[in-house]
Amino acid sequence: MARIFSISEVARATGVAAKTIRYYEEIGVLPAPSRTVSGYRQYDEPGAQRVRFIRRRIAELQLLQGELERVLRRPLASDHERRAGCRCLDVETARKAALTTDAGRDG
Repeated sequence: MARIFSISEVARATGVAAKTIRYYEEIGVLPAPSRTVSGYRQYDEPGAQRVRFIRRRIAELQLLQGELERVLRRPLASDHERRAGCRCLDVETARKAALTTDAGRDG
C-alpha cells in the first residue's frame, strides 16, 4: 500500500513551507492532492517528489536570476573601449592572415 503524507510531513521532508506548497497548488505547478473526508490534503510519494523537484528548479532559477542581475549591473563599454577592442581583433586577424600566407609560401 502506498504511503500517504500530510502537508506538514511533505513540508518537513522537502524543506518547503506548507503555505508555499498550498501556493504551488494554487498557481497550478502542483496538482491538487486528494483530501480526507475532513478536507485535509493527502500527498502520495510522487506528489512529495514533485514538491522537491519544484524547490530545486526554483533554486536553480534564483541562481540564474542572480547571475543575470550581476551581469546586467556591469557598466557598458564606452565607444572608445569598443573601438579599441575592434582594433585588437583587426590586428589579430591580420596577424593570422599573414601567418597563413607565409606558411603557404614555404610549401
